[in-house]
Amino acid sequence: MSPALALPTPWVSRTASPAQQAAAVAALAAYRGMWADLATIGQSEQGWKDPELGEYMTDKPLVDWSQTLANYAKLGQVSSGAPLIDPRVVKVDASSKPTQVEIADCFDSTKWITVSATTHRPVDSSPGVRERTEALLNLDTDGYWKATEQVFGKPGSC
Repeated sequence: MSPALALPTPWVSRTASPAQQAAAVAALAAYRGMWADLATIGQSEQGWKDPELGEYMTDKPLVDWSQTLANYAKLGQVSSGAPLIDPRVVKVDASSKPTQVEIADCFDSTKWITVSATTHRPVDSSPGVRERTEALLNLDTDGYWKATEQVFGKPGSC
């Protein structure tokens, strides 16, 4: 693997404050929750309307995923399975009360496929991809960690 395609070195929690460590743990839990919710919600043609979709994301990620799920519904498609993730914290806000955590991941969609909502057969023969993804999670005013930015690399980028 090319060094340019490798994930960044994980954030070193041994040198972090207790508040930074707690923020990292909570943000990772929210990131994992986001993908678990997407896998579950994506199994329904009405998933794009599900209020749970906004539990772990807001702003552009919420709009993008809502549109993706709505487009699938228009085509009579849903998702099956779940993505494989291996997230790592790469940066935590250095303030005494951290409100921002950056997470990098090698996102694997080979077990999370798009299927016909009626037959549950795959809609194409694509095996899914492994790609680098990064997310910025922020602590909202209600005390919940939510993804506010999310970017994906090129297919095969990890």
